[in-house]
Amino acid sequence: MGLAGKIIQNGKKTFVLPGDVRKIREKKITNTSNATRFFFFASPIFTQNKPLSIHINVRSVEGDACTVALADRSFSMGQVINPNQLTFLSESKKVQFVVFVVPPNSEIIIESVQIEQLAQDNTLLDSNANGDYLVITSNYPSEHNPLDPQRLHQRVLSYIEAGLAIDVVEVGQKHTGKTVVRKYEDVTVHSTSFSTLRNHLQKKLYKKILIADFSSEIIQIIDASDTSSLELIFLADAEMVLYPMYDAMYRPYFTREINEDTQIKQLTSARNDAIEKYSTLENATWLFNTENLRQRAEKIHGVQFKNAVISFPHTSLNAFTNGKKSIEKVQRICIVKDFVNNHKHAVDIDVRTILALSKKPYFKDLQFSVYGSGPDDDHTALTEPLKQFDNVSIYKHTPTQLERVKIYQDNDVLLVADRFNSNTLDAFEASLAGIIPLVSSSADELSELLGESFSSISTDTEDTKKR
Repeated sequence: MGLAGKIIQNGKKTFVLPGDVRKIREKKITNTSNATRFFFFASPIFTQNKPLSIHINVRSVEGDACTVALADRSFSMGQVINPNQLTFLSESKKVQFVVFVVPPNSEIIIESVQIEQLAQDNTLLDSNANGDYLVITSNYPSEHNPLDPQRLHQRVLSYIEAGLAIDVVEVGQKHTGKTVVRKYEDVTVHSTSFSTLRNHLQKKLYKKILIADFSSEIIQIIDASDTSSLELIFLADAEMVLYPMYDAMYRPYFTREINEDTQIKQLTSARNDAIEKYSTLENATWLFNTENLRQRAEKIHGVQFKNAVISFPHTSLNAFTNGKKSIEKVQRICIVKDFVNNHKHAVDIDVRTILALSKKPYFKDLQFSVYGSGPDDDHTALTEPLKQFDNVSIYKHTPTQLERVKIYQDNDVLLVADRFNSNTLDAFEASLAGIIPLVSSSADELSELLGESFSSISTDTEDTKKR
């Protein structure tokens, strides 16, 4: 096509490389610039508008991981594909180019590229998801986001260890038109669209379905499926059952209120109807972490859950108890949280606590480590006040469970201000590890988990001076 080596200016620099990407083996691509670069392969893929199976293996040599995308003849980006995963595209354009999106100062090696045309739609989920039990969630941990929801992952691992054949389906709008099969540790995760999951449940009959997310779309899928002969299990965490407090939980930091728009009201209405319906069904079980949460949920919704079970929160307890230690002097203090701009995480209170401590004469003897990731703007806004201090280290990274164990071993206190009991399990793990969780006055669920002797300090959430 005569494109090889040509540089195209289209907002950002784009490089066109020679050859058929499907024949590439051990191809190195280096981006030495301080900006993201796009590398197109000149030979197009002729798909004839048929479904595609794509498996591209890439090894990161230096810097951040790359992503892969398909582009049309005008070099406009289409579907984004994560490397090292099997991806099924239900739709494709007739002619497409494979593009490697390489972050600044990064180097990758393309190990193999497999792209095949398929004759039948929806084959990947139907052919791979053949277990007896199904877990439905809108978000499952990955290498890029290992923390949320890590406790669901621990629950799934316990099911697998018990010998259960589990299918995990991560469903969402972002997966429209494609299905991805990926591995996270020992769990196979199917990421797909709402319509694909709905069609799958019309053909596949499970013994039990665990619902870990209560979105209106997932509710519609369950309503449309024949579930009369199976057990539905609702993972009733605070996110699922306390949503009527949305305006308080999710309003941005440093604001007084959020205007509840029509979409939020419709979402709340759909959830209310679903809770009223499924709270009384014989074949529906609700798993609550604590009795306190069950009582609050029943009070808010005005219902009684017919089959309510208090299920101990799934976390790898041995990993934390093995690191138990004694603390003689408090010097090392850490924060491990999601840096997302909503009130429930209470990051603002932990940051203000450090600012209050900075006015104390002993502040220079303390060491602070701040861990957590989130959108760039949110992370920058929340951590900016701390960058003036030499004894505060900021790591824009979401620690895995093993990394959290090490963090707790290296510190004496975990700042874990809490609104709506959103951070109870973090404080729970920290207590098991022997570190002191500095929690808020809403630590009632933590008291239930650990008993009256739990090692924590309780203060008023909003009172940073007392903290």
